[in-house]
Amino acid sequence: MPYKTPYLRATSLADELTAIATDPELMGRKAKASRSYGIDTSLMPSTKRAFAKSKQSLVSSIRGAFDGGTQEEYSGENSLDMAANYISSISDPELKAEMEDIFKRAEAARIERSSVGRDDPSYVPSVDLSSIRAGTTTFEFDIKGKARGKIPEHMATLSEMIDKAATATFGEGSRVVVFSGEGPHGSTRHRQGHAVDMEIYRPDGTQVTLDDDDALTFLTNASRAGILGIGAGKEYMGSGRYHLDIFPYEMYSADQGPRWGSFGPSVKNYQR
Repeated sequence: MPYKTPYLRATSLADELTAIATDPELMGRKAKASRSYGIDTSLMPSTKRAFAKSKQSLVSSIRGAFDGGTQEEYSGENSLDMAANYISSISDPELKAEMEDIFKRAEAARIERSSVGRDDPSYVPSVDLSSIRAGTTTFEFDIKGKARGKIPEHMATLSEMIDKAATATFGEGSRVVVFSGEGPHGSTRHRQGHAVDMEIYRPDGTQVTLDDDDALTFLTNASRAGILGIGAGKEYMGSGRYHLDIFPYEMYSADQGPRWGSFGPSVKNYQR
């Protein structure tokens, strides 16, 4: 029978293959879908490929509907409603749970895009920081002199947030060099141990500078991870150095703000 949209066809095929794969009489053996929705090796390769393709088609259809793509409407029914309704009818519980998760994440991304447009220079695609494996970023301290030569009191919190942002942006294995920490000179952010001035290097060893597109991505992800204050600008500390802090907003003085330097204000603030 003809299906209304690609995701209806894909889901039906997925359900059909799941039924086949769990049939104990099939080829005299009991095969089943794995957690990743591949099929047991006792099934034919063509069946495995068809099953994987059906799931991929369903995922693409859901994301395409949220992206405002060309998903057709059927009898006046909204494509997003169709996707939601059909997901609710999937019989395989694991596949249904995964599709529901994809649907929720796609909706969250759509909401974010509606508040910050794709053509906005500050737009950075959303990222699931909760799924980031922690502890893969190396931190080095090259803080000399008495001005701000102490590792900040709140370095554990700072490093956790910076680690997540770095891994989300560059992958595992980045390196951060802190060259200014806590000390008697400078702003209250530094004096009270809430701030670092730092450089960051990608896993391949190259330094991230303000001339690179991923500098904005990293700083945006840092804000998403919980960083409150961000200062950056070539005239401020050069093209490859950044100020990041977690100084509480309620403790700001009249002349302080969450973003400064020529580059800092381009970073969206997710904490206000």
